[in-house]
Amino acid sequence: DGYVGIGTTAPQTKLHVKGAADDNEALLFIENTYSSGGVFHPAALFKHSHSNHSYGTVAEFRTEGTSSDRPGVLFSNGHNSHNWSIGQGVSSANDNFAIGYRNFHPNTGNGWATPYLTINTAGAATFASSITAGGNVTINSPGDNILTLNQTSTDNKWNYVNFNNQGSREWFIGQDSGGNFDLYNDNIDSYAITVGYTDNAIDLNANTTVSGNLTVAGTLTAQEFRAELTTSTI
Repeated sequence: DGYVGIGTTAPQTKLHVKGAADDNEALLFIENTYSSGGVFHPAALFKHSHSNHSYGTVAEFRTEGTSSDRPGVLFSNGHNSHNWSIGQGVSSANDNFAIGYRNFHPNTGNGWATPYLTINTAGAATFASSITAGGNVTINSPGDNILTLNQTSTDNKWNYVNFNNQGSREWFIGQDSGGNFDLYNDNIDSYAITVGYTDNAIDLNANTTVSGNLTVAGTLTAQEFRAELTTSTI
């Protein structure tokens, strides 16, 4: 059948390599010694001669056992202190997809990678830090609650959205440390609108112009109030 076995007398594929991997190396070591520069001289190529099968899958990374570590790929530049892992699990033995970071090479120390991006089996994505998008961000959801901003600090920090126009003309909207909802103008360091957390009282912190009708169901209190009448009755 033309099957070749290395480490096995019963090869199951065209090339079947079987055995215990060398410590800190691998079971299969492909070393590319090309050194003359140029554009594209990869060490390995996996190719389908026909693209009508396998759903486009040209390679599979697999581990055995439901409670075992999951498969992943490690990216490193030698044994430096910046290494990335991508695959299933990455931060623990779980079925999520993740991109994780280590500040050490795993053959020089023990420890899972720190997950920076995790996508669980339901499709929910979790980012470990801030997100910068170079284009528009669209969020689609069939539910009523489309976006939740959750402040996890325990020392009463703000929970807000920052609108920044090229480093200037900043506005903040969100919840302050007292639980009130605010529209804050950072350019003049002042609250524009505050809605009280306990009473829904609205505080307008500057002169306010109402172009249409103003209806007050309760009491209107103002330090200064001016009305320009367009009719002779009030």
